[in-house]
Amino acid sequence: MKFYIVDDYYPWPLSSFRIAEFNWYLKKYPGCHAFSMNRNFREHHDAFSKIFPELSGRVSHAIDMFDAPDLFYNIFINNAADYLPIYEKESTPFSFTLYPGGGFHLEDEVMDAQLQRVGDSDLLQEVIVTQMTTKNYILDKGFVSPEKVHFIFGGALDSATFKRAYVPRKKYGVDKETFDICFVAVRYDPRGVTKGYDVFLEVARKLAAWHPDIRFHVVGGARWDIVDETDTSFLGDRVTEYGLRDTAFFPEFHSGMDMIISPNRPFCHPPFPGAFDGFPTGCCVEAGMCGTPVLCTDLLNDNVVFEDGKDIRIIPYDVDGICDIVTTYFEDLEKLYALGEGCREAFLRVFDIETQMAARVKALGLE
Repeated sequence: MKFYIVDDYYPWPLSSFRIAEFNWYLKKYPGCHAFSMNRNFREHHDAFSKIFPELSGRVSHAIDMFDAPDLFYNIFINNAADYLPIYEKESTPFSFTLYPGGGFHLEDEVMDAQLQRVGDSDLLQEVIVTQMTTKNYILDKGFVSPEKVHFIFGGALDSATFKRAYVPRKKYGVDKETFDICFVAVRYDPRGVTKGYDVFLEVARKLAAWHPDIRFHVVGGARWDIVDETDTSFLGDRVTEYGLRDTAFFPEFHSGMDMIISPNRPFCHPPFPGAFDGFPTGCCVEAGMCGTPVLCTDLLNDNVVFEDGKDIRIIPYDVDGICDIVTTYFEDLEKLYALGEGCREAFLRVFDIETQMAARVKALGLE
């Protein structure tokens, strides 16, 4: 089967979920080829080629696209809408995954029109959705026929790497003298409000004043076209900032983290008031697979798989409430590290790459 992936960022090595899913298809199917609309294609392809030389020859710039395949595939609604003319020109079926982000936000006339146009196409085969919020929205609005919608919770991330590269935990009071809390996300607005970075900093302010052993770690930074208006100088040497990092960085990093806090919230990005994140964020998934206790919000009630307090800890969108939960775990380390073990087991099971991809293969009709 000739199966073509078309994407706007691949093969950027720092887009870990793209790398995990698209690389899996390329390895599995000889007839699979990826085409990139990435404006930095040459630079990113060079970096990709150094890491995955065996796949680089099957990743091309979109201008090099050749004969039409049996099926086109992409992720995000903006890509499905942008590339729909290609599919129509070639009279070729297509499927896509409707992740949160990538232009998808709720109750927006322009976005709704895109969803309707894509959903009305006779060439559309399947839409994979990963959140109940997404599934309910497109079905309630009638954008896609119910028989074309496949719910697969979560995303495809490189669980195999995190299993293989696991680094044993360093525990506070035993292996290290500091209690380390991290925040990991790419921030899409000046203060990182959508990711809850503003809340995290206020939590850090209170906890730093409460106990001298607590340290904070920030990975990700603001997106390249965003002016970062955050300031961590009030934490002095109690905070370390790492910038953007690739997947290989995290196993060792997370081995020293006592928890990750992700107080992300929906519907607060001014240009896109209906925007929301997936639950849990990809950064939280990677942390959980490393055994780091995951403390995150779930304001849209998208959690349908994890047991709160055992596999994950759901936190309120509230500085004092978060601080209370953190201090409870700080004072009961046995409970904290049991949560970390539960997170690792649950996240590796739910986000197992083979399990996730088997469901996608079935939905896409690849076998």
